[in-house]
Amino acid sequence: MTFSIGIFDLFTYLTPGSLYLTLSAYLAVRQDWVRLDDLSRQPTPLLLLLALLLAYVLGNATYGLGRVVDRALPFWNWGRFDARRVFAEQALGAAGSRMLTAPWGVLLAAAELHNREVAAEATRMRAIGLMMRNATVPLLLGAVLAVVEAGRGFGGTAAVLAGPALLAVAGGAAWRSVVLRFWAELKTLEICFVIPDIEDRLRGPAGTEPAEGPGA
Repeated sequence: MTFSIGIFDLFTYLTPGSLYLTLSAYLAVRQDWVRLDDLSRQPTPLLLLLALLLAYVLGNATYGLGRVVDRALPFWNWGRFDARRVFAEQALGAAGSRMLTAPWGVLLAAAELHNREVAAEATRMRAIGLMMRNATVPLLLGAVLAVVEAGRGFGGTAAVLAGPALLAVAGGAAWRSVVLRFWAELKTLEICFVIPDIEDRLRGPAGTEPAEGPGA
């Protein structure tokens, strides 16, 4: 459990939050709200600790913006990224399985109970996928900021090149996010498929199937 929480904290929240913090710090210095000379006189360990805390808070506070990326991109409508359909086509005997309708949280819990070390790979891919998704927004904001700075004649060639570069990275991050989360879901289904009593477990304590819930 500690390992899984650490993975999500580092990838899903801290990394995108650090990008938001970098943008905020740039604007603060650019607008003379904060002076670098004043920061240089502060204890370095204290600044690093504050930066980590602020990045973590920003990553949590802006998590919902990552869902906007999912709604804006058409990738999830493609059949090639439907893990349940792909798994049903690849695995003989999977058709009609309760795994194909069970919530992802239930399936992941079953996979972790069966083999935590193997399930950690699915958790890792899902965490990195969410990191990529959530990082897309600050990368796009950075691209817009670079265009604005270039239009104002600040930054020279670096600002001109930064806009297209950040835009390309944001597009790559969004694409990779979808791919990694698809792999994580497919891996979860593969693990659950080899659990001997998975069909009985998915019936629930009262012998009924759990209702399907929304994805992450």
